[in-house]
Amino acid sequence: MGYCEKCGKELSEGALFCPACGNALGPGETAEGAGNAYGQVPPPAPPPSPYAPSYPPPPPKSSSGVWKKVVIVVVVLLLLLGAGAVVSGIFIFRAVKAPVDVTNRYIAAVNEGDAGKAWGLIHPQSRLKRDYDRRSFEEEVVKESVGVLKSWNAHEVSINGSRARVGVDLEFTDGSTMKLEFELRREGNDWLIFDYVEV
Repeated sequence: MGYCEKCGKELSEGALFCPACGNALGPGETAEGAGNAYGQVPPPAPPPSPYAPSYPPPPPKSSSGVWKKVVIVVVVLLLLLGAGAVVSGIFIFRAVKAPVDVTNRYIAAVNEGDAGKAWGLIHPQSRLKRDYDRRSFEEEVVKESVGVLKSWNAHEVSINGSRARVGVDLEFTDGSTMKLEFELRREGNDWLIFDYVEV
């Protein structure tokens, strides 16, 4: 007696086929020879239950997902760096622009004869406020300078802490030119004219 090599069913003596699965025994192989070296075939493993859940194998990991994350991180970092550069640029531009604006306003006020506006742009410790009072400044500085300028160009700004220097090219209505260097000092949050000299 032996067992079917295919399904493990017990075979009767002399059988040429397995009565359960129809497996044909090889030539010269009979029920006595079927099985392992000891004439036995281990019982087959039970078939899988039809009710057992069947899950598809997980999809292989894709490297494109990792690259997408890397690209997103790089883009975010570039955006942050760009925003920082813009903010720094605006800060530097405003820091440089303020002394130039004050210089331009002072020159315009003097050229237009607005002594009050020009006086308000002068630093309290300036030599102008030491040498003049409000009335003498209007009489001796402003009235002498009304309308003499055709144009001016403030440039060459340098800032060192609470002091700034602004170079100004002046063109007069008679065609002559001059270059002045204005010194400004910070008073609180404001830049004010401290002095100016011809260069």
